[in-house]
Amino acid sequence: MGYDPQLHVLLILMGRVVLCIVLLMLCALFGVSCTAAAQTIPRDAERYQLTLKREAQRTWGLDAPVATFAAQVHQESRWRADARSPVGAQGLAQFMPSTASWIGGVYASHLPIVTKAERERTPPPLAHYLTNLARLCAKAA
Repeated sequence: MGYDPQLHVLLILMGRVVLCIVLLMLCALFGVSCTAAAQTIPRDAERYQLTLKREAQRTWGLDAPVATFAAQVHQESRWRADARSPVGAQGLAQFMPSTASWIGGVYASHLPIVTKAERERTPPPLAHYLTNLARLCAKAA
């Protein structure tokens, strides 16, 4: 009896199928979900999504890193405008009060929000602030 390459391939495939079945059984046995656990998008994210995208593209251009901005807001505040950190950072982007006031003043003419309080806690200041930081870093490089 000689070497049969077709039999060899068939045995490898059967071994992989058996391995997959065993892994699925182990997942079921230990209550582990074998699918990727997707985080639910907070309801407040929907509220600010369009504003964040519009302002990011207005300041950076159409190739704005909107997903990066959204990830930062999600990480900092979980999209809660009333979020406050133990050290005093507040709002969606978790700016310190002095930074928020500075941004609200410096970018006031560029921000579409009416009140200063809204300007300091919504996505547009984040886009403008990060644009300014990127330009400063590019100049320094």
